[in-house]
Amino acid sequence: MRKLNNYTKYLIAILLAVLVSSTNSKLFAQTCNQVEILYTSPDCFDKDHADPGGSQGRNCKPIAVCKDQPYTYTSSIVLPGWTYLWTATGPTTVTINPNATSSTVSIVWPQVGAYTLTLTATDPSGNVFTYCLTVNVKDKPVANFTFSPNNVCAGSIISFTGSTTFASGFMSSWNFGDPSSGSNNYANISGNTVVTHQYNLPGTYTVTLIAYSFSTVSIPNPNGEPSTTIKTCCADTITKVVTIKPGTIKIECISTVCAGDTATYHAVGCANPIWLAPVGGNIFSQAGDSVTIIWGNGNPQGQIQAQCPGGCIASVPVPIIPTTPVIVGNTSPCNTSTTSYTLPVLPGTFYTWTLTNITNATNHNNLLNTYPDNNTVWINWALAPPGTYQLTINLDNKHICCSSSGSLTITPSQKWQVYSDQTICKGAAASLSVFPAAGTFNWIVLAPNAGVSPLTGGPGNLFNPTFLNAGVYTVEVTETANTYCNSGITNPQQVKITVINTPAPGTINGPTTACVGSNYNYTMSSNAPPGFHYEWSITGGTGIFLPGNPPQPVNGNSVTIQWTGLTGTISVVLAANGFPACPSLPVTLNVVQATVGNITGTMNTCVDGNGTYTLTGGTLPPGEVVTWSIAAPYASLGTITLGQGTNNITILWHGTTGTGPWGPVTLNATTSCGNATALTGIMVYPKFTFTIVKTGTDVCLPGGITLTATGAPITSTYLWSPGGQTTSSINITTPPVSYPATYSVTATNGGCTFTQTYVVENPFLIIPLTCGVGSCN
Repeated sequence: MRKLNNYTKYLIAILLAVLVSSTNSKLFAQTCNQVEILYTSPDCFDKDHADPGGSQGRNCKPIAVCKDQPYTYTSSIVLPGWTYLWTATGPTTVTINPNATSSTVSIVWPQVGAYTLTLTATDPSGNVFTYCLTVNVKDKPVANFTFSPNNVCAGSIISFTGSTTFASGFMSSWNFGDPSSGSNNYANISGNTVVTHQYNLPGTYTVTLIAYSFSTVSIPNPNGEPSTTIKTCCADTITKVVTIKPGTIKIECISTVCAGDTATYHAVGCANPIWLAPVGGNIFSQAGDSVTIIWGNGNPQGQIQAQCPGGCIASVPVPIIPTTPVIVGNTSPCNTSTTSYTLPVLPGTFYTWTLTNITNATNHNNLLNTYPDNNTVWINWALAPPGTYQLTINLDNKHICCSSSGSLTITPSQKWQVYSDQTICKGAAASLSVFPAAGTFNWIVLAPNAGVSPLTGGPGNLFNPTFLNAGVYTVEVTETANTYCNSGITNPQQVKITVINTPAPGTINGPTTACVGSNYNYTMSSNAPPGFHYEWSITGGTGIFLPGNPPQPVNGNSVTIQWTGLTGTISVVLAANGFPACPSLPVTLNVVQATVGNITGTMNTCVDGNGTYTLTGGTLPPGEVVTWSIAAPYASLGTITLGQGTNNITILWHGTTGTGPWGPVTLNATTSCGNATALTGIMVYPKFTFTIVKTGTDVCLPGGITLTATGAPITSTYLWSPGGQTTSSINITTPPVSYPATYSVTATNGGCTFTQTYVVENPFLIIPLTCGVGSCN
């Protein structure tokens, strides 16, 4: 047995630990390859990160946090040019502050359950990194209490009754707002145990209750023996004001009594007080400053009140050992919880607790823990075998020679859990389930729910609605047969279904013909939209992606491929960055082996003349390098002056020793896809000259004149102008229309041509004197 007014500095330390629990969190980092999520989590949950099922194999880091408390999450890489996108899915909508694109965000988790927090970070090069946390949001106690009486005299004892609500065990730390009472100003007790405090001075006092879930840790003390320490988990705080009025009346002779006892009490400071009707008993007699009370069965506990006429009311509680103790606690706890069971504080009384599994008649006192108050027992149901239990309490006060016993029947049961938030592809069915499977479950897709079928399901543990439209949907499920400790229509669970609609991909731009062994760039006609990426692969034919030949598929808006075998097909799908990928239908591009073609161009050439040559008839990819060369032994006969590396070149031809012509010359063209059909038979001819010789006197005379090209190679051909004659000589018998008349002839020998002209003067032209002697034609 412990008296509340004997708590010492230990309780102050505990209270302070609770007060700073929200700020005394540790910083953790998700273990990832490149980008991590830095986060805070309460100390209590350092080793309590079990995945509740919400990640569904997505390898998200499991962590635990408290409901309705802010937490900070930060990208481990914060650099210029990076962009960030945070998403949170789970049982209900989550607000991300200041916005979802900051490198650091703050979140208050509004509801218990498993959430998925995802960070998508993109570097300046467009590389996307996606990492996630499975955030298991733990419930926290909702602190509350009542007290009585209020507005009473100084010296009165006020009873504080906790009314905190919480599904599992919790601790209550009290600060009565009365520093002058020293260590009695604090109390750290289990659950909703009633506590009392005596206020000896008038005034107003702010009473603070911190209710917190906790875990216990055994730490060796300096003697090597284990010492139990409480670690705060999730906490809630509430304050109320107690008013104590000035007055001198006090009630004495207070002690623990047995049910049915008759006891006499005295008022100090008032000769003839008014004794008000007591709680838990009846006045037997009263005289002057004394009252005699017959106490009842101890349910409720006793309370005496007295008032000096015209003054304040004095009040004190009286502990009564009940005839049948009523144990207060959860009779249907979850079999994974730790719950407390309590009785009033009865000074001088011994509490003996017994726990029996009545299903198989076995004793389980080893599960009982009365730390720190004997009037409260803690039971960790996770360690208890299945069955129905009876918790028995024996009370024994040897000072007043009374004892009693009472019991409580307790049936632990499982929790049920729905699994889990999902991201699916448009047109697919969600795969929803609950565990355990036994029970009656009602499923419903909450509005808006257009394009979902079916909208409801049950009573089974599986539900597979199909979603035809993209969006975020909420599915709610309730267990209505009270099969589990968290059953009931007031305890529905929800899952979020995110439906992805993958947009149509672009088209593939790049060469449709290629040379084996060469590298080619292929680009999508439009970049992947935010949240998606392109995946490239090769089907049919063989090729490697550069650099490094990474395994297929390769991600990106463009790729470089080195073909090692053709014909081949490039296949590209647009897929979501996260899971599931929801790939689009593939777009393809067939690539075949390129053909080189043949060479066409000038066959008969002339020394110092240019010939043009073209690679035609092939299917070389754009930009393919063509290497031209003149074959031996005539490699020196020409110089490529323009177009080396392209499909068209110009060659300046040269002569060599001898009289020519020279050849036949062979011209070659080489590509990565092979060699073109060579052009053979090119002849290089020497340059030549000739003169025009006139015979005859005058075009006006009979026979006219004859112009003859003289000196050209004998294999030459001729073309005269005007006239168009193709002989070496022409006869002119008709006078020209006008004078002077010019006649020209072009001689061609192989690839060489030469043109000469002859001017016929007017035979009747009077020529001016040039030497002092005139003459006429």
